[in-house]
Amino acid sequence: MNLFLLTVWRTPWPGTLLNPVYGFFTGRQGGDSWRGLVTADGVVATMDRSASIYDRTFFDPALTTNNFLYPPTALLVIPPAKALLGERWLEGLRALTWLFIPVTAVFVFLIAWRGSPRTALIALVLSAGVTVAFYPVMRSYRNGQIQTWINAAFAASLWLLLVGRPTASGALMGLACLLKPQWLLLLAWAALRREWRFATGLAVPFAAGVALSIALYGLASHLEFRRVIGTIAWYGESLYANQSVNGLLHRVLFNGGNLSVGQHWLSHFPPFHPVVYAGTLISSVVVLALAFLPRIPREERDGPMDFATVALAATMASPMAWDHHYGILLPIFALLYRRLAEGRLPLGPAAVAGIAYVVATTHVHDVARLADTRWNVFPSPLFFAALTLFIVLLRVRRAAPGLAGGGGRQLT
Repeated sequence: MNLFLLTVWRTPWPGTLLNPVYGFFTGRQGGDSWRGLVTADGVVATMDRSASIYDRTFFDPALTTNNFLYPPTALLVIPPAKALLGERWLEGLRALTWLFIPVTAVFVFLIAWRGSPRTALIALVLSAGVTVAFYPVMRSYRNGQIQTWINAAFAASLWLLLVGRPTASGALMGLACLLKPQWLLLLAWAALRREWRFATGLAVPFAAGVALSIALYGLASHLEFRRVIGTIAWYGESLYANQSVNGLLHRVLFNGGNLSVGQHWLSHFPPFHPVVYAGTLISSVVVLALAFLPRIPREERDGPMDFATVALAATMASPMAWDHHYGILLPIFALLYRRLAEGRLPLGPAAVAGIAYVVATTHVHDVARLADTRWNVFPSPLFFAALTLFIVLLRVRRAAPGLAGGGGRQLT
């Protein structure tokens, strides 16, 4: 424990939350997503449509950090950017990523605020401060991650459910599915809950995007993406940034490198470990089963809270859940604050959620050095914060009769 406390105490400011905040206010961001998009765009321009882009963007043994692990549909952001900005299209995507931070702040404000118009400006400023101070959101921006877009889309989608607009809410998540297909679990949630307007809103833009993507990039790449998903599920990731059961098990078993990606993309995957694979599979099934079941009667269900529960489960169940993927926690915390202000959240769960919030937004990079020691559970704070919040959501997603469906109309 003394090693843990000493590591925290000696952490310089670039290893804390101040680093991504500084990057935001100076307009600096990395190229985590953009390198892969540029690589895939170059491959698409030169390859035959009957071939798969992943042979050169994921499975190439010589590939370094310019890997592309998104579905082909993610490339749909490039043609309109090129049409508007020409060769400066990448600068446009970076600028849009910066803009999505204040967009997220606005929707966090809209989710949490229920006061008078006279307090709106103060609440908006506070929401902006909370957003900039929330580590997973800012880490996403600092990395140059398209997850920043998804975080904003999720916040907007959650707010739309609150005000009784499930079709528009589903449409935003349908667009998010084009970037991250695991959000299709929300379509299963909508079908199970018979939220047909949300389901329609999600399915239409997603289906249209897939059809357009196949027309532009060919069917082979879309079919090959299944092998990408299978590879990720088979190996997982041991890096400390992987805040999931998979990452935790790899680190506890000291299986693979925990602190760096290695020289080549494929070499960063840890060796296959049957215990890690089984543990990941079982935990994912349990988390998703808890989120989807039991079926809650409509009159007892807080629709937005139920939606948030499944969204968090979809993130936690993934074998790769990096720290920036937990940017969706911020609008969920805002929803819990709203329910507390409405008198619909007991103080006990609210206090536990508050502890989870503090853990989620506190970042000390040097704790990652503990990943190769017996204290290697400490580099997983976001996972434990998410798990704590998930347990809270499971308890409080049942609303009192007559209060289901959120602040506006019921979802359907």
